[in-house]
Amino acid sequence: MPVFIFFLFTVMIFCPSLSLGEERGRTQAFETEGIAAVIGSDLAHARDDAVLDALQKAVTRATGQWLTPQDAEREYERLRERIYDRAEEFTQDFRIIFETSDPDIYSVTVRATVFSDRIRKDLQELGLINPPVQNPSVTRIFLTIRGIRTYSDYVRLRGMLKERISGIREALPREASWGSARFDIAAEGTVAAVAERLREKLAADIQHQDDRFLELNLR
Repeated sequence: MPVFIFFLFTVMIFCPSLSLGEERGRTQAFETEGIAAVIGSDLAHARDDAVLDALQKAVTRATGQWLTPQDAEREYERLRERIYDRAEEFTQDFRIIFETSDPDIYSVTVRATVFSDRIRKDLQELGLINPPVQNPSVTRIFLTIRGIRTYSDYVRLRGMLKERISGIREALPREASWGSARFDIAAEGTVAAVAERLREKLAADIQHQDDRFLELNLR
């Protein structure tokens, strides 16, 4: 068995496989064709080179999804050294689905599964792409507002909660009575941070807050 093929089989046997959820998020499958010259009638070596060519093309395609063609061309030498020439390190597994040869050329078609998440991280380390933006955490809060004097005050508060206060993603009215109203809100950040935003925007004092409940009193 050629050395390169044996190395990949060894990686597949001794490296733990990803769970189904991890695999879907961190790997991608590509079908690529690889070719290599047959030198001295050495078909085994040519087959090995053709497989490596196909895997390099799979890794190149995975890399290209984060780069423009212009960036990929401009940074080719860095990409070749860091990623393309190390295609076997970014390959989880592969399967040859077609192969053929003549006296001069060996050709294979390979379906390869590559660690696209690992490629993305290397591109970040090279400074070619930015890290993904982390979505802020969302907190569910039961909000009570007291000191409402008129119905128009209630309508104004409801509109501000839904449209005018930064970080409030959702505000569902739950109960309204004379002088107070209750809302279920979904907001970015901690309860303390949300309380400060509401205190400032609504001109209110914080009467009570914990990890789920917030009570404000309008001035």
